Amino acid sequence: MLDEEAGPIMCGGVTAYTACKRSAVKPGQWIVIPGAGGGLGHFAVQYAKCMGMRVIAIDGGDEKRDLCKKLGAEAYIDFKTAEDIPAEVMKITKLGAHGVLVIAPTKEAYDMAPNFLRPGGTMVGVGLPADASVRSGPPPIMLALRRLNVVGSVVGTLKEVEDCLDFTARGLVHVSVHFFGSAEVYVDPIPQPILTKGKLEDLDHYCKLMSEGKLAGRAVLQVS
Repeated sequence: MLDEEAGPIMCGGVTAYTACKRSAVKPGQWIVIPGAGGGLGHFAVQYAKCMGMRVIAIDGGDEKRDLCKKLGAEAYIDFKTAEDIPAEVMKITKLGAHGVLVIAPTKEAYDMAPNFLRPGGTMVGVGLPADASVRSGPPPIMLALRRLNVVGSVVGTLKEVEDCLDFTARGLVHVSVHFFGSAEVYVDPIPQPILTKGKLEDLDHYCKLMSEGKLAGRAVLQVS
C-alpha cells in the first residue's frame, strides 16, 4: 500500500467506516449517503458495499455519478436535477432506507436526512456545520411515530484504523486521489491509482474546488 493511499484512509476512511458501523444497517439493507462523491462519501460507499449494504448515493453531476457507480452504489440521485429527493429514495426502497449518513455539514442535509428513513431507521450525524445553531434530528412527532434513531460518529479507534487499512491492503477499498501540482490528474481508483507528484502552489486551487463541491474523491498534498 502506498503512502498516498494510506494517508486519506487514516482520517476520512476511518470516519466513513465507523459511521457505517454506527448506522447498524445490516447486509441487504438500504443506506443513503448524501455527498457520496466527495472525500468522506466515496469511502463510505465502498465500506458500506463491503459490509453488504445496498447503497443509494446522492451528489451532483456526471463525474460524481460515474465515480459512485464505479465504487459500488446501486442507485444514484443527482440533487441538481431531482425535484423531490426523499420521493426518489422512497421509489427505490419502497418503505425508506434503513440508515442515512449525514456527511455534508449543512442545515439542509440534516433537515432532509430523516425523510429518507423507514420506521426504525437510523440517522448518523457525521458532518460538523460551522453554524452552531444547526440542530440534528427529525421533529419530535416524526421521531416518535417512526421510532427513529439518531446517533453521532466521529473518526474511530486504533482497531478501526487497522481494519480500514486492511480493506485497502486486500484490494477492497480504493482511494480516489487528486494530486496537487501543475498537472491536474484524476486518479481512477480501480484497479490501481496513477501517481503524479506535484507542488504546493496549487493548494488554493484545490481548496476552491473542494469548497465548491467539485472535487471528486480525496486530495493529497505532497510537502516533501
